Amino acid sequence: MKIKTLVVGSLEENCYVVYDPISREAIITDPGDEPEKIIDFIRAENLKPLEIINTHGHWDHIGAVNAIKEAFGIPFYMHEADAEWLTPPLYNLFGNHAEKPPVVDRFIKNGDEFRLGTRPLRIIHTPGHTRGGCVIWYMNDDIALTGDTLFKGTVGRTDFPGGSYEEILESVQIRLAALPDDCVVYPGHGPKSTMEFERAHNPYLRYEA
Repeated sequence: MKIKTLVVGSLEENCYVVYDPISREAIITDPGDEPEKIIDFIRAENLKPLEIINTHGHWDHIGAVNAIKEAFGIPFYMHEADAEWLTPPLYNLFGNHAEKPPVVDRFIKNGDEFRLGTRPLRIIHTPGHTRGGCVIWYMNDDIALTGDTLFKGTVGRTDFPGGSYEEILESVQIRLAALPDDCVVYPGHGPKSTMEFERAHNPYLRYEA
C-alpha cells in the first residue's frame, strides 16, 4: 500500500491518496482545496479512485470534494454527525462559499470496514474536534488517517460548534487505544508521527480531565 500526501489550501491541509500499487485502486481522504493538484496526481499515476472518505466536515477538508466527485464519478462518505457542517449557518462559518456543499452519498459509522485492493480499512468514530470526526485505520498497513483529532504532539481544537474537550480526550485515550505503537499517524495538518511517539510525548494521551 502506498500513500501520497498533497498539502492544499491556505491552511495547508493534508489531502491523502492511499492506493494499491498493483490494482491501482485508490481512496481519497479530505480533499480540501486545489482540486487540480489532486486530479493531476491521480491521472499521472493512472489510479482508479473508488471513493472519497472524509475524516470530518470542516470546509478546509471538503472544499475540493465536488470537483473530485465530478472528475471521477465517485461517491463521498462522511459521518452523519458532521452533516450539520454542510448546511447554513455552519457551512459558511469560515466564509461564504460560492459553490454548493457536497452531497454525502453514504454516512459512515464506527466499525464500518472497506477494502482497498485486498487491504481492509476500518472507521473509528472519534468525536471531539467535531461531533462526527473519524479516524481511518488501514489495519494491515499500520496507517491511520487521524484528521484533526490527533496531531503530532497535540490534539485538534475543540472550540468550534460541536467540539468537546472531554470527548477528544476520550477519543485519543480510549478509542484510539487499538492502534499499535508502530502505526503511522497521518494528521489533517502538519507532519506525520507514530502512536509510539504520541504515547510517549503527547500530553493529551495521558492527561486526565
